[in-house]
Amino acid sequence: MTDLYMVLFAFAFFLISALYLYACDHLMELR
Repeated sequence: MTDLYMVLFAFAFFLISALYLYACDHLMELR
C-alpha cells in the first residue's frame, strides 16, 4: 500500500511541476 502512495505522490508532483512550467512559459509569452 505504501508503494502505491509513493507512486501517486510522484505522479502528482510531476503533474504539478509540468503545469507550473507550462503556466510560466505561457505568462512569459504574454509579456
